Amino acid sequence: MEGDARGFDRLREHSIGLPQVLFQSITHMAPAAAVAYSIYISVPDAKQALPLSVLLALVACLCAATAIGQLAKHYPSAGGLYTYAGKSLGPWAGFLVAFLFIGFQPLVAPFLYLEFGWAMHDVFNTSVGWHWSGQWVVWVLLMAAIVFLLTYRDIRLSTTAGVILGAFEIGIFGALAIWILFSKSGDLNMQPFNPDHAQGGWSGVFKGMIFAILAFIGFEAAAPLGEEAKNPRRTVPRAVIGSAVAIGLFYVLCAYSWVFGAGFDNFVAQATGPDPWRNLGQVFWGTGWVIVFLAICNSIAANSNAAVNAATRVFYSLSRKPPGTAGARPHASDVQDAERRDHLDDDLRRRSLAARRLEVESRCWLRRDRNGGGAARDPRLHARVRRLHVAVPAGTAAGAQPAPARRAADRRHRALLPAPLLPVLQAAAALPVQVRELDRDRVGRARRRAHGVHGPLPAHTG
Repeated sequence: MEGDARGFDRLREHSIGLPQVLFQSITHMAPAAAVAYSIYISVPDAKQALPLSVLLALVACLCAATAIGQLAKHYPSAGGLYTYAGKSLGPWAGFLVAFLFIGFQPLVAPFLYLEFGWAMHDVFNTSVGWHWSGQWVVWVLLMAAIVFLLTYRDIRLSTTAGVILGAFEIGIFGALAIWILFSKSGDLNMQPFNPDHAQGGWSGVFKGMIFAILAFIGFEAAAPLGEEAKNPRRTVPRAVIGSAVAIGLFYVLCAYSWVFGAGFDNFVAQATGPDPWRNLGQVFWGTGWVIVFLAICNSIAANSNAAVNAATRVFYSLSRKPPGTAGARPHASDVQDAERRDHLDDDLRRRSLAARRLEVESRCWLRRDRNGGGAARDPRLHARVRRLHVAVPAGTAAGAQPAPARRAADRRHRALLPAPLLPVLQAAAALPVQVRELDRDRVGRARRRAHGVHGPLPAHTG
């Protein structure tokens, strides 16, 4: 909830790029934790056809991601799905989505804290030898403190941390999956995509698909960053769809390697045992299982970080616009008016580039005329200055208002023009005055040469 120096009444607009927004969705899906603790729920039904169930879940989630991405193009907002429902279906649909969101999203991070406490308690109890039964409280408080420090100060800090944490967990589990495939290269085949290996054939595959969809929850988490993302109408849709595709393929890779890593005939027994991926780490990497466990804990931290980012943005949106009015037209000074904000941002960027180019060219020609000392009019100089006079002052008036003319409601917001652009526009606006001065000097020099006078012209005596 960052603002400028004058208050905390708005989000930090246009502050994060595609990698940060993309990993907001990826880390909310918690790839490592989902592979270790979520996809295995599908094993009793899908059995050795688990990769097929995960692939079908990817197709189903991709349909939803495409729809969310299209809505994100039209309504980039911190409200996310709540705003999409309210704008497209009406205020009561927005109210229903907001009500369901309030009952679910704020509980994601606390649940993950408890999951982290359970995982750390289990490892320290069985592998380290620390048998204190209350240690889970310490781990819960530690994870809560880490997430608070990441999310409290700045969205750029938390999303950059999300990129690092997400890349680490994907790298570790992806490396282990590829290691397993190379180790079992002689046994690889396409049998994991045969529905006959599932419980009841296609019936078991579709049951497994339903549970596998749980591992995809979170690909929509980029939507609440619509007001803080750069070019949100392009960035957010790409992040939502890209995260679903990338992590879906990652799940298929891990599920496929899991089937052969555990042994095709022994897969169900191994996958339904305690902590199967830590067991795979011990089998294929020996003491490297510690890295696998760290990747799981890292995934929990990254998921908690993303969940807090998403929840706080939606609550912020709810606080400024009640659920029952989600479909109403926003006030002209509302920061949620993303279309005006995007158009203004693009317009100022174009004018900034044009002003810088023309200002530099015009300064060069002014210097040439001053040093040359010629009496003849330089057509290139005046052509450039004339275009500059039309492009900068007229264009600026169309895109920005002078500070005294702005409404009082907008005065608390930051200036419309970026600070680096102001000196350029000021210098450009002064060019017509400089041109008139040069013209007067040129005319004066011509008159002095015509009268054969090297100093000032004599006064006219009549």
